[in-house]
Amino acid sequence: MSDSRLGRWFAAAVGAHAGRSGFAVLGEGTEAWLSRTALADYADHTIDLQYYLYAADRSGLDLLSRLAAAADRGVKVRLLVDDSNLAVSDVVAAQLATHPNIDVRVFNPFAGRVRWLRIFEGLLRLKRLNRRMHNKLFAVDGCVAVVGGRNVGDDYFDADPVRNFTDVDLLAVGPVVREAISSFDEFWNSPYAVRPEDFLQNRPARIAVQRLVTQLAADHSPATRPRPTPAAQTRFLRTLAEDAEALVWGEARFLHDPVQKVHVFARRTSVVGAALLREWHAAHTEVLLVSAYFVPRRLGLRLTREAVRRGVQVSVLTNSLASNDVALVHAGYARYRRRLLALGARLFEFRRWQDPVSAVPGYRPREVSLHTKLAVFDRKVCWVGSFNFDPRSFLLNTEVGLMVRSAPLAERLAAVFARDTAPEHAWQVELRPLASAAAPLGQHRWQVIWLGSEQGVPVMQAVEPDTSRWRRWWVRLAAHIPGVDTVL
Repeated sequence: MSDSRLGRWFAAAVGAHAGRSGFAVLGEGTEAWLSRTALADYADHTIDLQYYLYAADRSGLDLLSRLAAAADRGVKVRLLVDDSNLAVSDVVAAQLATHPNIDVRVFNPFAGRVRWLRIFEGLLRLKRLNRRMHNKLFAVDGCVAVVGGRNVGDDYFDADPVRNFTDVDLLAVGPVVREAISSFDEFWNSPYAVRPEDFLQNRPARIAVQRLVTQLAADHSPATRPRPTPAAQTRFLRTLAEDAEALVWGEARFLHDPVQKVHVFARRTSVVGAALLREWHAAHTEVLLVSAYFVPRRLGLRLTREAVRRGVQVSVLTNSLASNDVALVHAGYARYRRRLLALGARLFEFRRWQDPVSAVPGYRPREVSLHTKLAVFDRKVCWVGSFNFDPRSFLLNTEVGLMVRSAPLAERLAAVFARDTAPEHAWQVELRPLASAAAPLGQHRWQVIWLGSEQGVPVMQAVEPDTSRWRRWWVRLAAHIPGVDTVL
């Protein structure tokens, strides 16, 4: 909206790049947090939030307080959260929506509202309830949007003293923002988006939302990081709007799976996944893929085989067993690892590493895991979004993402790939020929090894690094369960 502060700030830059959209890479949690707080505090008309997970922790409640303050000054706030990760009770969610400028809806809700009973309903209605809205979108005043892999919670914004997820968002301005909001409207207006008060017999009385947020925050320890100052927020937004080097520009599409994907009889295909496959097929020299939860299946093997045969270098970064927070997903990936390497793919596994700088009194150094989803094709086309290269993203969840044709942006994301695959951050997985005493002379078998660096010294591991024998045994067993790679 050109009559908003944000619209006026970015009008000159958007006008100078007619038809194209501008992007900033948000590769650090603190920067991703600053962007959201700044946009919320400077909103004049609308704020639309769509998330798979919105935690009721310090970050979530701080942002909620800012949304309430925006609503108090007349901004229309719409918050859409998947019901599988609704962090507050139906009563609290309905109380938030009693504010005349705040509307809250939950997506694809469970019929039973008692949390511990949901596992039984899930088993009875698996075909519907196993399909979730995995979208992540934050749009303000119709002119700026943040799209990527981050949910809202301390562990996505460098604020959790115990755990942190590395991730990447794109802050976008220009025509593609309208496409993002159109996607939001499709989900918001669907029959799967339900007001929380519809679950209650009696509509709750109106309550001051700021007071409600303060009550919720009383259950949490004080934040360990300072709140962004108005000066820092202004400087951040002004730099994006006025510094010619801050944004990179390109032709962009906002991709989203249709809301009907969650219907039990919907075709199990993905618009986002299909777009990624087209770019993979079209690549001539290089494919860089980062997928926190990577289960390639036969499709991934075929794509890799075809790409390598035509001279394309395929490089993939995913979580190691030690850093993966869902061990069953690693089991689904591990059964294809040896074949991917044999086909010629370069595989990297994010290391479970501890960030000693983040340590605060009473906590051990924070453990860092991978949550990023991005792809770069030939250093010309790139993608960032919520889609993991796994069966759940292809077949079950709805997903979103930005596909951008821009060599400068592709180079910036390739630099993120290089940073996260450096030997101190990731293991490079390789096949090494190993002579077998039991095999006839001249024959070899191939062993998977992990190569990395410890304090600048190269190291090699012959088993899954930083894991217990029990965890490795369990994953090997799970990897041989028929169908494990289709139910994740």
